[in-house]
Amino acid sequence: MDLSWLTESTIKATHSALADHVDPTPVWPLRSLSKQFGLDLHANLELFQRTGTFKARGAFNVIRHLTLDQLKRGVTAVSGGNHAVAVAYAARELGTTAKVVMPSTANSRRRELCAQYGAEVVIEPDIKSAFAKVNQIKDRLKGKKAALIVCGANIDVGSYQKHMETTP
Repeated sequence: MDLSWLTESTIKATHSALADHVDPTPVWPLRSLSKQFGLDLHANLELFQRTGTFKARGAFNVIRHLTLDQLKRGVTAVSGGNHAVAVAYAARELGTTAKVVMPSTANSRRRELCAQYGAEVVIEPDIKSAFAKVNQIKDRLKGKKAALIVCGANIDVGSYQKHMETTP
């Protein structure tokens, strides 16, 4: 993974760009674990984020890099919960639409939050089916001005941009 783009100035620019959309969250020292492992360990308490999830920064950072044309097309994501909520929230805040595909086992509160944030929620029997559904959506829209598939597992902005350039 090429992280050459990750510099102090890109971190500061991202922090500034996200300031109106995400909240600072507390960081607590983990004294017992730090002592046990001989490391200075801390926990970032992202549960206090506006969405209650730890994925908000990533979703905002990806969606904010979309072109106006891409924003008009909307975004699609697959998730068991946290990423779906973050994408739904970020899409609403940044003026685009979201479709989130979730397994039927996803927490009902997470499904409700996605809908409250304005996302179209598609329920599939399991996570394997959910990923298959997203691939069907992508294949069906190939060659058309399709919504961007936002992946929660990839944090490399360069890869996202490469993906955005190749996604129809």
